[in-house]
Amino acid sequence: MIRLQRRCAPKAANSTGIAGQFRNGISGHSHRNTQLIIILFPSLNFGAENGDILTAPCTSVEKVDFKNAAIEVRRRGVLKFDSGTSYSYDSPDHAEAAHPDWQNEISLDHIINPEAGLSLRMIVISSGHLTGTGAWGTVLIFTCVDGRLLKVFDRQYLYSAKVTFLEPHVISITSPDWDKDDPKCCPSHEKLESFRWNPVRKTFYSFKTIRKTLN
Repeated sequence: MIRLQRRCAPKAANSTGIAGQFRNGISGHSHRNTQLIIILFPSLNFGAENGDILTAPCTSVEKVDFKNAAIEVRRRGVLKFDSGTSYSYDSPDHAEAAHPDWQNEISLDHIINPEAGLSLRMIVISSGHLTGTGAWGTVLIFTCVDGRLLKVFDRQYLYSAKVTFLEPHVISITSPDWDKDDPKCCPSHEKLESFRWNPVRKTFYSFKTIRKTLN
């Protein structure tokens, strides 16, 4: 198993083409210092003998086998997936326990084409707390730039995240929403947040939020 770590830092501002547009756009975005950790299992074959993504370019985001790789996820750490499922623990001290604390599933794996010549890969990870209450929904979007896997969107929601594809360049995420007096178990509202692709910054940005009362 190979553990790779890199920072997605912007390069020169005079770059051209899709890769240059990504670099220039990210340089002005709050995610420019996003740290991406990818762990490759032997079954994750990028064509290099040693399996190193740095010597085996990511030529197509459609071919990345996320269901048998590992991804760093906020609040969950590095999740090692096997056929789309990963188990994790609340703390390193729990790693020797008979039962894991969390079950994490890749519940959605979808290709998006928000502009001509560009393919993105959306992964939704649903995490359920096996030894307690609560859940998380994590929405991640990746693409390939300069032969590297790049994360262009990262959102996490308490309990769940339901994605709706409105147009190739517009998505909506529905999640629970709480009033200040709501108990944590029982949100009284849901939030529908719509995101539109920004072809300059090369990411999705929130442009509309609707809050609805739950019956």
